[in-house]
Amino acid sequence: MRVAVVTESFLPSLNGVTTSVRHVLEQLAARGHEAIVITPSAESPRRYAGFAVHEVPAIGYRSFQVGMPVPQVQQLLARFAPDVIHAASPFLLGTAALAAGRRLGIATVAIYQTDVARYARRNRLRALETAAWNVVRRVHEGADLTLAPSTAALADLRRLGLTRLALWGRGVDVHG
Repeated sequence: MRVAVVTESFLPSLNGVTTSVRHVLEQLAARGHEAIVITPSAESPRRYAGFAVHEVPAIGYRSFQVGMPVPQVQQLLARFAPDVIHAASPFLLGTAALAAGRRLGIATVAIYQTDVARYARRNRLRALETAAWNVVRRVHEGADLTLAPSTAALADLRRLGLTRLALWGRGVDVHG
């Protein structure tokens, strides 16, 4: 299988999204699949787990690089011709990849991982909470399937009116 992993965060950043993407890539390599990574420009390694890493233009926001939805995303996807696009915690870059997947006839999977709306609520940014949920809905409506890490996250997504959902039980890595 050929998988294009489009991630909003990758090495050298260390966070939950990067960790999940690294594990996905390691599992793809272990099973003999082909993959590429598309990530915001942040001085990422050129390869990871044997797969090419492609950086696209980004702008810095605090200590985070935000990948831009540039035409290069669709060009990379068209050139690689994946069977599926795996959009890890999609925002601007992931949304561009999901739209490119629709145009190119490539299946798409979005991973709901970062609960921005609850983060806004927890930090007393109530005005941003509704806006965050609206963005989540628009982004994930563009995917053929959205995977959520818990039944609570699935319930949140269902309340938004999303229907193409499944549970992605990632578990805990007790060995690494």
